[in-house]
Amino acid sequence: MMEFNGSTGVPKDMENDALPLHNASSAESASRNLGKHCMIVASVCNIVMLVCSMTVLLKHGSEGSGPMLQQTTASVESGTCSVAAASGAPPRVEEVRGNVAAHLFDDLSPQERAAVATAFARATGAALSSSSARQGQDFLSGVGSVQLLLPQKKEALAFLDERGLLPKRYARVTVARPLKGDVMEYRMGPISGTRSKPVIGEDMDALLKDGDVTYAKRAPDLTESSSNTLLQTTLEALKNVLHETFGHTFPQLKPFNSTEGFVLMEPVFPDLDSNRTSRVSMVKFFWQRGEVSEAGSLWLHPLPFVFRMNQTGFNASDWSVYGFYFCGRGPYASAQELQSLYASGRIPPCPYQKPDLKHSSRPGDWDYPGQAKGTKNPRTSQRGPRIVYPDGPRWSVSAVPGGLGRQVEWMGWSFFASIRPVTGLAVWDLRFKGQRVVYELSLQESAALYGGGQGDQTYYLDTAMTGLGETAPALRPGVDCPAGATFFNNSRRSGASTYGQYDIASSTTHQEDAHSETPTAEYESIPSACVFEEDMQKPFWSHVSQSLSRNMVSTGIRGSQLVVRQVANSGNYDYINSVSFGLDGRLRWMTELAGFCETRWFNEKINGWEQEFSPLWHDNLALPVHLHTLSIKVDLDIGTHNVNAVQKLESVAGMPPSSKAAGVLDRFASKYLQSSFVAREGVNESTVLASQPNPQVFKVVNRELQGPSADSPPGYAILLGEAAKNILPEGHPLVDFVSYSKYAMAITERHDNEQSPTSIYDAYAPGQPYMSLDRYLDNKEDLSRTDIVAWVTLAHEHVPRPEDIPLISNYGNMGFSLLPWNIFDGNAANDLPDDSAGECLGRVL
Repeated sequence: MMEFNGSTGVPKDMENDALPLHNASSAESASRNLGKHCMIVASVCNIVMLVCSMTVLLKHGSEGSGPMLQQTTASVESGTCSVAAASGAPPRVEEVRGNVAAHLFDDLSPQERAAVATAFARATGAALSSSSARQGQDFLSGVGSVQLLLPQKKEALAFLDERGLLPKRYARVTVARPLKGDVMEYRMGPISGTRSKPVIGEDMDALLKDGDVTYAKRAPDLTESSSNTLLQTTLEALKNVLHETFGHTFPQLKPFNSTEGFVLMEPVFPDLDSNRTSRVSMVKFFWQRGEVSEAGSLWLHPLPFVFRMNQTGFNASDWSVYGFYFCGRGPYASAQELQSLYASGRIPPCPYQKPDLKHSSRPGDWDYPGQAKGTKNPRTSQRGPRIVYPDGPRWSVSAVPGGLGRQVEWMGWSFFASIRPVTGLAVWDLRFKGQRVVYELSLQESAALYGGGQGDQTYYLDTAMTGLGETAPALRPGVDCPAGATFFNNSRRSGASTYGQYDIASSTTHQEDAHSETPTAEYESIPSACVFEEDMQKPFWSHVSQSLSRNMVSTGIRGSQLVVRQVANSGNYDYINSVSFGLDGRLRWMTELAGFCETRWFNEKINGWEQEFSPLWHDNLALPVHLHTLSIKVDLDIGTHNVNAVQKLESVAGMPPSSKAAGVLDRFASKYLQSSFVAREGVNESTVLASQPNPQVFKVVNRELQGPSADSPPGYAILLGEAAKNILPEGHPLVDFVSYSKYAMAITERHDNEQSPTSIYDAYAPGQPYMSLDRYLDNKEDLSRTDIVAWVTLAHEHVPRPEDIPLISNYGNMGFSLLPWNIFDGNAANDLPDDSAGECLGRVL
């Protein structure tokens, strides 16, 4: 175990690694500077404004009032005043103290990931990526090829509760082994030293059995280049067809004319033809204005040309292509067959319309989001409202020296938040008023399932394809988060992006160094998440008191909540994930959807059947229906973590037996509650469907504790929101690999080796999943007194509309809430004063 200094709150070998208090992020620095400038503007007020400002400060300065919506200028009008207030600088990042979750769950820094990757490559001879590997050479595989290996929960709790030492820090390394025909995971470490100057131990223990994961099921690799020769040969064989139909827009074919645009080839779409031993990808093509996509508008310019590529085995010379679809016709067995039929006139010319470069992929064009450059707002010249903190931020943040995540405290809450490369946002050790209520609240999966024909039953397993943290964007102060927010970082491969929209760099330094005897890896860090307090624009609780002797009076307190937000990107879609912390101990997870629709070429005379899958935009673009389905892990801990149970309250109608026996019922049936405890895991036993016949409430409770009320044990209720089920039939591959999508929620006993309901290895051969939530449920384990995990599904069936072009406005109401139930003696926010009294009122300009 690593030696821990209880007085400083950090491991002893990290004590000399000074925390860079001002390196929080470029975004954080920008917001701090913005706050300073706004404060300068606010100070230029007349004497009346100054007096009013002093009045407000005297009344509120010691109370620490919450955020408000205001503009950044002020005026005096009608004898009242409004005080200019800026967002202000975010709180200073302090060094963590004590046995906190930051020491356990802070994801590997860029320096740690690079050091682990380099050390592993040097120790084993593996390449740092598929694109740098020689034929048959082992290579690091997947977007999360190097990531933090989570500590065992038993050890983590012992440390957090000051009963044990800090567990050693290890990395999980994933390597594809072509000659052995499988994928292996290793525990590597321990990692000591500091975040910026790590020391990697020599332990290297296998986490899987040989052959558990076949080579064909390795995670998708957006940097794989082994197929280049086959793809080049295929395009050369179809040169005449492609030039006559799409113009000289293929950079792989000569002549190439960039003034006609640029066709991007994407050979990265896993296909339903795959199985455990056969790896098949769909190759798709998109037009874009230039070599670099403008804001992702390529998704609105699909070419009616796709084919399949069999990539079984490690020798690319054995790979093949088949299943060609061209202009709504096919399939054709080979490129030669397609070319021959086209040349002989048995395939008619394709009525594909080339994009108009004068009106495409620039601001103001139909396919590009935002206003044309140089134009003014047609609706107003005024800016919108901003969140301000009149007394400064009420949250505090701290970090391990050089760490990425943030330990946060706010209004009785404490927790640690981080961004994981594969699964994205995770919040750990959530405590309210000193009590741990959640051990882990984290995003685990995001999948999109499309309807379609001609090979277009496309699907995405985002943890495998891009990762939900690896390609997260840098957030914009004042847009993605308020300007005064605290920003914190992810870790990713240098130059990481999605689907070739930009230059995709492998984890090697340079391609020419691919076979160096001393390989090195490069990673970087960007501000991809934030913490801020949000003005809810309404009371947190309120009531209108009615009295005959006086006017009706509204009572209540100003509503605010703390928000942790991360934007996960999967190529064309963005998932805006927010966790909200309430003043009364409640929690809420909300995910909104944004981005570009995936589209298909349409011609009514050729593929009119596409209208059965897709609403249309104008007359040549189809917007296919699809399901977005996310899985959120909720590891609630009520008191002692491994003696929890699941209570179900169901609202039913009828004649409750005790009331009937007592003779107190009317002649009409009544609503009443039935309470029960879930006995064991299992489908229809510990699962909740999207459309239950009766309203239900599920609670994770501790039956060995006594709450303020004697009628039920204390716990937290899980209140589900919008629910859409995966309507594909049982046994369908796109059900099997995301079996969680069948349920609105499933509850299982927690195990360290059941970290996620899906696997990155199931993007290929989804009908033969390596991991499945149904397998957890099939264990039929006892849930009456154990450690409980709820797997909550957030799902939205997206039926696109014309207004989703060019870019979808953020939408979706995918979320759920966690509510304290018989933990507190009344409303836990009842100890808070109304901090709005005495505010300056008036018109804010």
